Amino acid sequence: MLGIKKLYPLEETTYWITGGILFIIISIVGLKIYIPMLRDKW
Repeated sequence: MLGIKKLYPLEETTYWITGGILFIIISIVGLKIYIPMLRDKW
């Protein structure tokens, strides 16, 4: 998030929206990787 803020000057509302979108994307990608690993261990 800090790198994006340095590249693009963001206002407060835009900063939180961008942070929320990045959080959702990282969470989905992480779950797509982690869930199959859990299935193999159970």
